[in-house]
Amino acid sequence: MKLLKEALAVLGALILLAVMAVIVMPKATHAVVAALVRDEDQPARHPFYTSCTVSTATATGVSPFTASCSTPAIPAGEEVVIETVSFSVPSGTANPSLWPSLSTTTAGAATTFDLGEVQDAHSNLRADPGFLTTQAIRLYADPGSVIGCSGLVLSLAPGTEMTLTCTLSGYWVSLP
Repeated sequence: MKLLKEALAVLGALILLAVMAVIVMPKATHAVVAALVRDEDQPARHPFYTSCTVSTATATGVSPFTASCSTPAIPAGEEVVIETVSFSVPSGTANPSLWPSLSTTTAGAATTFDLGEVQDAHSNLRADPGFLTTQAIRLYADPGSVIGCSGLVLSLAPGTEMTLTCTLSGYWVSLP
């Protein structure tokens, strides 16, 4: 009889534990998933995408050579969070490296971020030399400011031009 009571007690405890798991676990799992989704689906976040392109005047052998462009001004009352930047620069064979940079204004202070040297993306295809880079970043830009993109190469062959395309993506939020 004692053995039967113990077996029933253990069985009752296991049933109670199973019922609690069925009730509590989905709520806990749902809470964790909801917290993760809530941050990504924040209704105040709006997708942001912009780009700028500049073609330089025909080079006369100036060295080093920089091409710069700016995005349209960020609307009043909006702050932009840049999460990805891409540069595309077709280039002459004289340029083994590109030094891209990004300029933003945050809290009223203008700052330039050097994104590091980029090697010729087509080094094995010298008929179509150029630079391609995409970087994940987290930069902020104030309302009313512009985002500047620049690319520096050491030289351009006389009679050639440099075309720089900068693409930015992320999101913007409305400020109070």
